[in-house]
Amino acid sequence: MTGQNEVNFSRLLFLSLATVFFCELVAAQPFSFFSPLEKTLVLRMVQTGLLVLILRRHSTGPAMAGMTRDSLGRGIRTGLVWSGVFGILVAIAGGGLFLSGINPLEMLSSPIPFKGRELILFFITGGLVAPVAEEIFFRGILYGYMRRFSIPLAVAMTTLVFALCHARNAGIPLFQIVGGLVFALAFERSKSIAAPVIIHSLGNLALFSISAFPCFWRQF
Repeated sequence: MTGQNEVNFSRLLFLSLATVFFCELVAAQPFSFFSPLEKTLVLRMVQTGLLVLILRRHSTGPAMAGMTRDSLGRGIRTGLVWSGVFGILVAIAGGGLFLSGINPLEMLSSPIPFKGRELILFFITGGLVAPVAEEIFFRGILYGYMRRFSIPLAVAMTTLVFALCHARNAGIPLFQIVGGLVFALAFERSKSIAAPVIIHSLGNLALFSISAFPCFWRQF
């Protein structure tokens, strides 16, 4: 690898980190004309657009991030198949927990708003937009950059960073660790950003649906 290519890759990583840091900094500021969910939705869309522009300005950026047209179909197929297999495994594990006297729904549920408009925004933001923004950064850019040195290191480090960024309490973020591993391995397998995006999005939508189910059930 030439020194110029290394400089270009380092610049791409720096600009991407700066973009994510800027969006997170803005997200921490209060805005009276935006609700928290509206603010998150707008910032994730801005983050996605800026990261795509940064990648397109690098000669090998789209290929590194698995964002070429040739990889799209392969990534979609991988994402759907892996989502189905992962869903079956989770269902089997959940059935085992249920038979042992543990309610798996309580383990999988997450706090969500139950008001109509806020709930729709939550599903759109967390289930569709956020997975695209996060996968472009964590797998497309961070993993794509690190895999040039070592694939196991790239899998481990991006999973660790992903889990730490999503940790909400002092416990071990088990779901985020498992998710990070699955997303990284799916990306490595397919060489397409579409694969982890689909798995991430469908996983989030499933978790949100499980969390919303008790509220809808009580209404009937």
